[in-house]
Amino acid sequence: MKLDIEGSEFALFDSTDWLRRVNAISMEVHPLYGDPNSILEIIDRHGFAFAIADANLKCINDAKRASFIYAWKNA
Repeated sequence: MKLDIEGSEFALFDSTDWLRRVNAISMEVHPLYGDPNSILEIIDRHGFAFAIADANLKCINDAKRASFIYAWKNA
């Protein structure tokens, strides 16, 4: 699933039933509208591995600087 919903990604994760039908996520994230760690905690609880990247697509560890989240379910 590709998500580019300009800050509404945080509201999308208020309900998580849809995650069981998804195997991979590529999303732009906007820290101005919420804490990316909240999304990472949810996708981790639902069995996803993930990587985060900055605006230059460089992998980073600090979710508060994230511009992108990539997540996938391990088979």
